[in-house]
Amino acid sequence: MDGSYAKRRDPVERSGRGPILVGERSWKRGAALGLDLLLLGGGPLFLSTAAVFGALLAYAEPSPFLPWVFRGAQALFLVTFLLRDSLDVSPGKRLFGLRVVRLDGGRVTPLDSFVRNLPLVLPPWNFLECVPALTREDGRRSGDRMAGTRVVEE
Repeated sequence: MDGSYAKRRDPVERSGRGPILVGERSWKRGAALGLDLLLLGGGPLFLSTAAVFGALLAYAEPSPFLPWVFRGAQALFLVTFLLRDSLDVSPGKRLFGLRVVRLDGGRVTPLDSFVRNLPLVLPPWNFLECVPALTREDGRRSGDRMAGTRVVEE
C-alpha cells in the first residue's frame, strides 16, 4: 500500500490496525485544511487586530497607515496559504499524517503548491473543490490534477 487515496471505495489495510474505509480518511483532509486556515490566516489577522486596537488606544489620532496593517496580514495569509505545501507538508497535514506528493515522484515545488491551492482561494471555485475530493476514485481535486499532485497518508 502506498498510502494514497486511490481505490476510495475499498477497505485499505494499514499496518497492524485492520481495514479502514477510505471514506473515513476524508475527514483528515478537511480537518487539515481547517487547521491550516486557523494557523495561517487566524494568526496574522489576530496579531494585526491586536496591533490596530493597541494603536487606537495608545494614540488620540489614529495613523493613516492602520488599514495597511490589515492588508499586510491578508497578504501574508494569502502567500503562506498558497505556498503551504511547498515545505514538504503544511501544519495541518503534518498533524493529521498527510502530505502532498507529485505524481512523478519529485518534490513539491512552490509553483506546484501555488497551482494546487489557487482554486481554494477563488470563489466560487473554492466551494466546488470538495466535490471531486469526495467523489473521484483517486480523491484528487481539481487543484491536485492541475498541479500533478496527490495527497497521501504517511
